Amino acid sequence: MRMRGVASVEFALVMTVLVPLVLGAVEFGRAVAAWDTLARGTRAAARYLAVGTPADTARQLEARCIVVTGSPDTSAGACARPALLAGLTVQEVAILEPSSSPAVRAVATGAGTLDLVTVTVSGWRFPALGWSALPAFSFSPISVTVPYVFF
Repeated sequence: MRMRGVASVEFALVMTVLVPLVLGAVEFGRAVAAWDTLARGTRAAARYLAVGTPADTARQLEARCIVVTGSPDTSAGACARPALLAGLTVQEVAILEPSSSPAVRAVATGAGTLDLVTVTVSGWRFPALGWSALPAFSFSPISVTVPYVFF
């Protein structure tokens, strides 16, 4: 009985299952890391606005830059650092604050009323790698609402 090439055939059969499985795990890990980056940036931007003057347009730009770059640094009306995620821009970051949005002004709670600040990231598309069978896709909007702290 001839057994030449059996190991090669078995290797090919195993790899047709194993390679897509490993590459899928890598893509899933990248997607989770991207989502975590967006969620952390959104929380940081909401906190940043809540302890300052959220109606100030310069502060709003700084908050958007926190989401996009991880830093409030601005230069000439734009973020001074590169985006943490490819394709993420300040246009995908929405801010609701008490002076411009009744939805977050004097919200009733069990202990009275509160003004709130909301930061939402929506529309950013996760870029799948070239070898991935997945097309680019968008996460559902990530939104953080915190109480506006008066000083």
